Amino acid sequence: MNVLSAIGVIEATVPFACADTVVTATATSPEGDTSEFSPCAVVDAGEDAGVLQFSQMKFLGYEEQGFVTVLVSRSGGNTGTVTVHYATADDSATSPADYMATSGTLTFGDGEFPKSFDVPLVLDGEEGGNETIELVLTDPTGGATLGTLGTSEILLFDCQREPNNPQSWESNFPHPPNHGGKRWGLKTSTRNGA
Repeated sequence: MNVLSAIGVIEATVPFACADTVVTATATSPEGDTSEFSPCAVVDAGEDAGVLQFSQMKFLGYEEQGFVTVLVSRSGGNTGTVTVHYATADDSATSPADYMATSGTLTFGDGEFPKSFDVPLVLDGEEGGNETIELVLTDPTGGATLGTLGTSEILLFDCQREPNNPQSWESNFPHPPNHGGKRWGLKTSTRNGA
């Protein structure tokens, strides 16, 4: 029986990341004899590009403010430049009657988080009740993935002119429980010359 002894180095690139996976290798001689290498190696996925998602399930928008800012978070890693596409979609609120349809691409630089975009709102002055606008993230790049909050919505609170003061507007938003005597549920702004 011939026993060969050799020391060698084998380098290989695995085209995908599989963190905490054990890799084994088997050497096969021309005669078909096999031998498993040891020790085995644990694969390290390296730096992580992160998970992209909306920062919350529901954003609040008030017609009289003219826009709502939507925040997209990057968590679980922030290595490298990544992008994600965002878009609004009609639900009970429709564009262009209630808001201006918005879409685009957010680019997160290496180490950068979070990002935001604005959705313009239309102050229509009509009593239509509160409505919702759908938000969607798609097409992450740079190794990033979408999180569980890849969709969200804007709850758009209706705003109407006050009957006794046509220059003032009132939002129709919910009345949470009393918070230390703070006034909730009525937001009025005066518009000069409008």
